[in-house]
Amino acid sequence: MFPMLFNTSPKATVLPMYTEKQGSSASPLNSLSRPIRVRLAAGLLVFLLTLSSYALITSRPLFGATTKAYSQRPGWRPTRVSRPAVTKPAFEFTPFQELAAITSFITALPSNMIPPFVNPSTPIDPQLVLGFDVARHPEEMTVVEDDVWTRHPVVLYSKYYSAQSRSAKAQLTSLELNPAPTFIDVDTRDDASILAPILARLTETSELPILVIGGHVLRPASSSLGLDTLIESLHHSGELDAIMADAGAIVGGTHKVAVKQPVQADPRKPKVKKEMSEAERIFRGLISI
Repeated sequence: MFPMLFNTSPKATVLPMYTEKQGSSASPLNSLSRPIRVRLAAGLLVFLLTLSSYALITSRPLFGATTKAYSQRPGWRPTRVSRPAVTKPAFEFTPFQELAAITSFITALPSNMIPPFVNPSTPIDPQLVLGFDVARHPEEMTVVEDDVWTRHPVVLYSKYYSAQSRSAKAQLTSLELNPAPTFIDVDTRDDASILAPILARLTETSELPILVIGGHVLRPASSSLGLDTLIESLHHSGELDAIMADAGAIVGGTHKVAVKQPVQADPRKPKVKKEMSEAERIFRGLISI
């Protein structure tokens, strides 16, 4: 089986040689070059990955069918998956606090507008209208309320293009209040579509104008009675003056008080020395008790 090669030299060593038979028994992979074998291995790997992905995708309906079969068994109950709770603000306004915060925000700067994404049917997020974290410092909310109603004791949320609003403005202006009333024309603001329903929710008044005195809404008893008529009737009865005074606004407070000038003595009249009474001399220490 192994052919032998012999050297004619007497010192030569006989070495066996193995000659691989070129036949059908040789491996096909051994006959391929190395780059081709690498490509075949990579292709096989991609095919296996594709096949496993397809198996995972097609196994979902089978899993659903198995779950349905279990659900039809008597006494079987699926595991309840708890939904994440809806996060609420750490601090929620009361209507009185929200009205004070919004009024303070609006009157601070003319450019302050309520964002359009605000839902007017729910309390507004305090972070949108306050300059501090009210959840950490709730006591500062009392400072905001006192400050806004001290600086603006009388606030009229009105419509610029409204006869009733113009009449109410004229009535309040004629009272000559000190501090002067604050007029906010809602319909001319960019956030009118958000601010108007917020005010309606907080004041329970669907129509403008809305008069706020010291943080409290002054509204007519019936819808047929206008706000201007109510202001006039309360002013004539004297009740309005008391309401304004409790809020810190003085009716007629803009009048200038005349300063009493000292009476100058007539130089032509002789000066008469006034005798001091006994009590005055005791006060001045002229007489000892």
